[in-house]
Amino acid sequence: MEKQGKFDYILLETTGLADPGPIANLFWLDDELASNIFVDGILTVIDSKHFISQVEEKKADIDINEAVRQVALADIILLNKTDLITETEKSGILSQICAINSAAIVISTVNSRVDLDKILDLNAYGCDSSHSYLQQNLSLKQQSERVLTAAGNHLDKTVSTVRVDLPGTLNTLEFDQFLQLLLWESQISSPTGATMEVLRLKGVICESDCEHTTILQGVYETYDKRSSNIPIPKEPHSSIVFIGRNLDQQVLESSVQRCIIPS
Repeated sequence: MEKQGKFDYILLETTGLADPGPIANLFWLDDELASNIFVDGILTVIDSKHFISQVEEKKADIDINEAVRQVALADIILLNKTDLITETEKSGILSQICAINSAAIVISTVNSRVDLDKILDLNAYGCDSSHSYLQQNLSLKQQSERVLTAAGNHLDKTVSTVRVDLPGTLNTLEFDQFLQLLLWESQISSPTGATMEVLRLKGVICESDCEHTTILQGVYETYDKRSSNIPIPKEPHSSIVFIGRNLDQQVLESSVQRCIIPS
């Protein structure tokens, strides 16, 4: 970074790295680094010919399969080598992907050829375009249809996407306390008693001490909130997407609902 101003874009290719999450966290934890560059988004490339066998693979030393983890963290997924599979096989793979991460954009490719405009300048973690990014990919109807279509075939039903949409303004302090219980202290459990583990968190929220809507982003136990340039609407509402393990719609929704300031 000594040549500050000389870089237009930096691509970090992490072949062999099972978990890209710590890299994203680095930009939030290191203030000096974050002042110079920011994370635009996480791109996962899937080998469609071998994807099913990869997500089925079980290893004794890890809780969540690496392939499942990489899909869960992705903002963009390139489904590559689609020329080597049938339409039926492709449909099954898309169902598996959407059951894990229904918030990601999936682009089918051959030889990984893709229009760069579709994978660069996402600003998936920033404030300038996150509203349009979330609205494009996280509509409640679209997300619900994807999960319902995929749920019956999903290989690891413990990893899924849950979206919470609620009207009203969030009490900033109470919402932060909820996030800390969920992400830091692992104190939020499903009805079966399983601890919820969040891999990825994203959303647009309205908080009590802000004049503008807030962009919420998180990876694992680290989360970040930044004010956008869009004023809070007359009828405030918040939309939050949780991607992770042992998530429960009703528990998460009721937890966020308790943070809403009574009207």
